[in-house]
Amino acid sequence: MFRWLTGQHINHESSSTLKCFFMFMNSLKNLPIPKPLSEWCPVMTPELIQEKIETRKRNLKIDRKNTTKYQRKLTSAPDERPSSKYMGITGALVISLIAGFIVCIDLVNFSKRFKPARVKIE
Repeated sequence: MFRWLTGQHINHESSSTLKCFFMFMNSLKNLPIPKPLSEWCPVMTPELIQEKIETRKRNLKIDRKNTTKYQRKLTSAPDERPSSKYMGITGALVISLIAGFIVCIDLVNFSKRFKPARVKIE
């Protein structure tokens, strides 16, 4: 198995790509040992962590009223389709007819209630 990992079993008919791969793998043996994790990361105290959190919060905070989403929410888009115009006109007409019908019924009841009393003269 070690012969396979080092590429010693490769004969002359094998591809040069495989030879390059095995040469690369052999060169990895000579790499320096990486630093321990304690040398990569500084000592993090709770105060330092909290300070970094607060700094990131300040840097990432966005005023919601300056976003395009908020500004688009406040403006309405025009709709020039004929179907939307007809639906709006129909809705307004239905609402006004219902309100007019209710007002007419109230006027009839109002006129009956305050009708002057007729006195029969004989």
